[in-house]
Amino acid sequence: MKVLVTGATGFLGGHLTETLVKQGEEVRVLVRDRTKAQRLEELGVELCSGDLRDPASLFSAAQGVEIIYHCAGMVDEWGGEETFYEANVAGTKNLLEVALKNGCKVVHTSSLTVLAVHKSPQPIDETFPYSRKVLDLYTETKRKGEMIALEYAQLKGLPVTIVRPGLIWGPRDTKTLPRLVSHLKNKRLFLIDGGKNHLTLSYCSNVVDGLILAGKSGKSGRVYHITDGEKITAKEYFSALARLFQLPPPKVPVPFSLALLVVFLMGIQARLTRREDPPLFTLYGLYLLTHDLEVNLSRARTELGYQPKITFKEGIKRMEAWIKEEDVWRKQ
Repeated sequence: MKVLVTGATGFLGGHLTETLVKQGEEVRVLVRDRTKAQRLEELGVELCSGDLRDPASLFSAAQGVEIIYHCAGMVDEWGGEETFYEANVAGTKNLLEVALKNGCKVVHTSSLTVLAVHKSPQPIDETFPYSRKVLDLYTETKRKGEMIALEYAQLKGLPVTIVRPGLIWGPRDTKTLPRLVSHLKNKRLFLIDGGKNHLTLSYCSNVVDGLILAGKSGKSGRVYHITDGEKITAKEYFSALARLFQLPPPKVPVPFSLALLVVFLMGIQARLTRREDPPLFTLYGLYLLTHDLEVNLSRARTELGYQPKITFKEGIKRMEAWIKEEDVWRKQ
């Protein structure tokens, strides 16, 4: 079976591509910058130059493909409004339109952050409504992209399945992990409200399993939550990362209300000064590290046969092996 992966030069897309190749699939990847595709070339996948903003290149990449795994997008906690919208909204719509014309199924990678729920006394399942509170461009644009994907499934008959992971972690993370390590080294990572909140962790290969199961599913217009299914607190997560990098774990407790005020003011200052790089802390980053949710995986387990294979303990072991092999983070 021939499949197309967008975002294959990124963290999740790279892991997905490797797994699909190992499973014997004929994989084509959409790449904007071939200089970043060395690992993909070594895998022997078909490279197709293209951009989510260019429908013609997307149409060419999707020809002869049965499934498109859409992992590309603007995955960041800071950036311009136009950049986020082009990638996560307009780019997603372009891809869905091309899939419709080529008769492809789409597995759309969304995020649990689209719900914009910080805390909930009950487990969150796929019927949980979107919150009206949206504090950052990533959440807003990912939500709109997801809603467009559902519209294509419901109104145009395009076979679309949506996967919502939580905080994706694991080897080769070039987004969240470097920021956390930097904060740990500089003793800028604090325990908000004591770090007792439960994070919705989603180990990279667990998410890959969920995406592939969604691709094999005959259902359309369905949303599936994919996490590790364990109750791991922020304190446990930070402490484990600190041990990996031989750094002291965070110990200083900070009230959430104070952290929110400081981060909010940092964001205002950064916008007023039009800085391109993110401030030390952002609203999206604060959400990632302080949300307190339990996720119901019943739908994914029942309809997809999803079962998280990598536990937190095993994931940390794999992270340790990667760090020793690469030896890059210790030098930074």
